[in-house]
Amino acid sequence: MPPISEEARKARIEEALRALPGDAERIPIPWQDTDRTFQVIKVSLDTVLLNPRSHRIRSQLESHPQRTLVADSPFSEAAQEIVVEILRNTEGYERLKTNLAEEGQREAGVVTRAGLLVNGNTRAAALRDNGQNYLRVAVLPADATQVEYDELELRLQMKRDLKQDYTYTNELLFVDELNMHYDRSHEQIALELRWAASKTPKELARGKERVCQSVRILNLIRQIQELSGGKLPLTDFDEKRQALNEIDTEYQQRREVDPEGAARLRDTRMLGILVGLGYRELRQIDEHFMENYFIPALAEDIVLGNYVEAITTDQSFNEEIPGLDVLPRQEPDSERGPASLLRLVATSSNEEQVEIPTGTTEHVVLQRGEVIGAIRRAMDDAVETARLDRRAGNQLRAPIAHMETAERELRLALETYRAAKSDPAFDRKDLDRHFTKVKRSVEAIADELGTIA
Repeated sequence: MPPISEEARKARIEEALRALPGDAERIPIPWQDTDRTFQVIKVSLDTVLLNPRSHRIRSQLESHPQRTLVADSPFSEAAQEIVVEILRNTEGYERLKTNLAEEGQREAGVVTRAGLLVNGNTRAAALRDNGQNYLRVAVLPADATQVEYDELELRLQMKRDLKQDYTYTNELLFVDELNMHYDRSHEQIALELRWAASKTPKELARGKERVCQSVRILNLIRQIQELSGGKLPLTDFDEKRQALNEIDTEYQQRREVDPEGAARLRDTRMLGILVGLGYRELRQIDEHFMENYFIPALAEDIVLGNYVEAITTDQSFNEEIPGLDVLPRQEPDSERGPASLLRLVATSSNEEQVEIPTGTTEHVVLQRGEVIGAIRRAMDDAVETARLDRRAGNQLRAPIAHMETAERELRLALETYRAAKSDPAFDRKDLDRHFTKVKRSVEAIADELGTIA
């Protein structure tokens, strides 16, 4: 159903206000630095418009392929349907819909005189999906401005736990907007979001650091998005809170003492995020991971092994993150690191094929899925080797510990091969490929030890 005209919405809301009895329901709302009570009316759901400016869907809307349509015509039927679909996919939507069906609407929404919902968008969508026809809303003053509407939404959301209502990237956007557009200090944000439990110096410092970290992480994500040419959606990072927090924490701890190592750690872990490593695997990655583990593992890969030198030789990824107090950009050098691969993976987002640098005039084009798979395999192998190294502990004991592990694993491989070889579904070619790698490693060890393989 197409939205009704603005004049019709205004007329319905005014009519409902005039019809209210003297003892009609009123609710308190934070308004212009105080709490005021506003009258609550009951209006048909086709009288209200869903708000595309809502902070709880800003990340999803920014990442939506039809975001331009919503920006150009936010109250058209097509734009409103896009907002509905985003709301339906938010966490807790089905639970809210069930609750409304069982208990009805308890908390009133908030609407402008023109029918635009400032608060209660998800409730309106859920009521519609439940086949309901009406919504209870408090009506704001006729002379309210857009700035006051935005300020009200921010104040209402700051009274809630962001983890319940916001995805991770919406939380980052929310903090950024408080800081950049509403001129809140980091201390004010920490207190308003209850990230500082009190105004004691210790609590304020903890809360302010969380705000600072949110700002830094959003800047890092924006940098990766820029590297991708805008092809990486913000919502891709929604499930990466833990990994991104740990990347930022370790980067901050290292950057003053070893800026180049800190940048390598950060960039290698960002590469791991882009190819799908989990945060537990990412924890095995330190500033020496590339040269000690990943590059040797990638050199053995059947897809990218021949191009390792070209695809891992680059300058450190843009060290100067906008808005952060970091060290200046490093000059280009010839050391091998994660920057080139990070750029390759980011810029090829949403592409079917990717051109691989070879270090020569030769052009090699591969399926992107194969390239990402090769990087992921090498990272998985490298992570496991790093884990074993750390488990082995003592450097003098490590070679023997690894040899013991390899012997056990090879014996197990033989036993399982004998059980699986008669199955037609068994991939003998894949086993042969790995066996060739094992033989190569055994020959290298034999050569090093001066023994016969």
